Amino acid sequence: CVLGTIVDSYYRGYDCIALRDCIATTSPQGGLENVFYNCGNSYGFVTDSDQVIQSAEKAAKKA
Repeated sequence: CVLGTIVDSYYRGYDCIALRDCIATTSPQGGLENVFYNCGNSYGFVTDSDQVIQSAEKAAKKA
């Protein structure tokens, strides 16, 4: 369960990022949006893999 992992990580001091385009679920309608809502409002933030790749490429150019 992605949300369980995010919550556990948060309480262990990790900064949590949920990647919208890298998470799926078999839960009923709204289950996935609940994960994104809780992550973004309580345990970290939500973005997508393109944003992470762009940020990593920028950081690599500065290094």
